[in-house]
Amino acid sequence: MAQSINLTEEQWAFVLNCCKPKKTKRNEKLLEKGKISQYMYFVIKGCLRIFLIDDEGQEATRFLTLSMVC
Repeated sequence: MAQSINLTEEQWAFVLNCCKPKKTKRNEKLLEKGKISQYMYFVIKGCLRIFLIDDEGQEATRFLTLSMVC
């Protein structure tokens, strides 16, 4: 993240104090339908997909983000 965001040392200390790394498995759900997220996520490696499932069980991707590659 330091390559993309310009923060002071004090600001970095604040961010690092608030953040905890979370390693997830492929296809792991971070949030169930109807729930309100209590967390903010940054994609360090891999990708994140936000999708909906309609009444017929069909998935529709609404958002996709990939980790930054430098």
